[in-house]
Amino acid sequence: MLQAIIRKCLVGAICFSILAPSTLPFNYTKAATTQDFITNEAETGDNANSFRYQNGEPTKSPSVFSLKSASTQSNAWTKINGSFVNSNLEPIEGATQKGIDVSHHQGEIDWQKVSKTDVDYAIIRCGYGQDLTSQDDKYWKTNADACTKYNIPFGTYLYSYATTVEKAIGEAKHVLRLIEGYDLQYPIYYDLEDVSLQNLSKATLGKIAAAFCETIENAGYEAAIYANTDWFTNRLTDPVFNNWDRWVAQYNAICKYTGFYNMWQCTSTGKVSGINGNVDLNFVIGNEPVAQVSKVTLDTNAISLLPKESKTLTPSISPKNAYNKSVSWSSSDSSVATVKNGTVTAVAPGNAIITATSKDGTQKKASCTITVQADTNESNIGPSNSNPNNSSGTDSTASNTSPDATAPKAVASFSYKADSTSSIELSWKKVPEADGYTLYRPNGKAIKTLSKSTTSYTVRKNYGESGTTLKAGTTYTFMIAPYKTANNKKIYGKKVTLKATTKPKNTTLKTVVKSTSAKTKLTWSKTSSATGYVIYYSTKKSSGYKALKTISSNKTTSYITASLKKGKTYYIKLATYRKLNNKTIYGGYSNIKSIKR
Repeated sequence: MLQAIIRKCLVGAICFSILAPSTLPFNYTKAATTQDFITNEAETGDNANSFRYQNGEPTKSPSVFSLKSASTQSNAWTKINGSFVNSNLEPIEGATQKGIDVSHHQGEIDWQKVSKTDVDYAIIRCGYGQDLTSQDDKYWKTNADACTKYNIPFGTYLYSYATTVEKAIGEAKHVLRLIEGYDLQYPIYYDLEDVSLQNLSKATLGKIAAAFCETIENAGYEAAIYANTDWFTNRLTDPVFNNWDRWVAQYNAICKYTGFYNMWQCTSTGKVSGINGNVDLNFVIGNEPVAQVSKVTLDTNAISLLPKESKTLTPSISPKNAYNKSVSWSSSDSSVATVKNGTVTAVAPGNAIITATSKDGTQKKASCTITVQADTNESNIGPSNSNPNNSSGTDSTASNTSPDATAPKAVASFSYKADSTSSIELSWKKVPEADGYTLYRPNGKAIKTLSKSTTSYTVRKNYGESGTTLKAGTTYTFMIAPYKTANNKKIYGKKVTLKATTKPKNTTLKTVVKSTSAKTKLTWSKTSSATGYVIYYSTKKSSGYKALKTISSNKTTSYITASLKKGKTYYIKLATYRKLNNKTIYGGYSNIKSIKR
């Protein structure tokens, strides 16, 4: 009977982490003052009270937390025969990585020693409450710098005291200030456990969590929630919590939480070389990274090169704290262009697609169209070449020049990026001998004459092919020619032509409904500026989306799938795309709708 009571208390109160709250201003580079953000009043101190803290100090391992969760075996929570084991030396089902979470309570840590243990990662407390430097964890920077130095992947958490949405936003900004400049590889966890929150309604707790997590996600990072089994089971039950991964605390030989989670805090009495005293131990559950890649983008969508020229593509990974940010590179035709570590080298005239693919298993891709042009550069002397768009040779700004005048070489690496539905950024490699450049529409009218130091230009309103605003999902042709000035006259080099497109408009997801007991029907609005649509689905609203189906015609506005499993909640969204020269240009995402199968 007594054991049953103790176990019930354990399940109801056994989960916590060494966290503490924080917040930050609208300018992430400095801590807020009371004038910056009205909710940034100081807390009453680092006085955490929860299932494992009393007045800011860790509890002294009361008997209610003992049971068989204590590390009574010397090799408890280690790897034996290739599997992590618990305090009973039984394999932990699904455990793939071992981690620790730390705060100022651990004091000075010898991270070099830690790096030589079986610890795979660390979750470091950055602070507590509102965005005041006095509420930063005093060991945050020391710990984060050391993990960076010794190549220990890490994430962070903040201990929350927020009782309003406004304070939750402040706490998120506290985190964003402190993580600036660090390469996180694990989520930013919101620690919800303090007794000051326990009288809030479930809906209010959901709004507070959403305010924090959405602020973090809008800054490009993945957010997640930390709590114990009791809180996840009885307090954090608003449907909004299904949007984020869960870090569950239960100090026991096994985790008995029945909901979804991908990290388990199993004990507060772990031992790790380099740390004096006890430390919390954690295990990642499952083979997928805790922070998965959701999107890969490249810094340009298309490049024009001459043979033997090179250009380096730069990939960007979302979220910023993805565990594995590396990509692999491939060329659709290595006889036209090769790629190594992102550097593209033109081989021979033709077209090739260079693709960057995430290596974390999500297979997220981004590609760039490479056009290799024949090198036909020649010296252009005299009136017939003074303007690349004047075949008659008459040009008011470039009449005949002396015989020793030499035209500049043609522009290389003429490329573009579809910035939006109404703008295109053009870029090119500087021609050293040129005094400037002129951009043209195909009809021969100049768009802009640019200085010799300029190597990019964004075409926006009033610079379309007919002088009007660029339209969504529309192909435009641009030409560029460099020029030299001699005897107050311009001598133009060969023109280079580039076709580019704006992004298509987004579509609107109208309905997601059960069409039969096993099938789901989606409907959406037609987007004429798109070539087609890509349907994405996930079991989490804010991350983890995978392509379900590519729709190749913009006239198709519905789809029926049998791929969604019963008993799960799915989130659906669509992206529009447009094809040009074997290159796919994506628009933005539609609204998101959910369905429980």
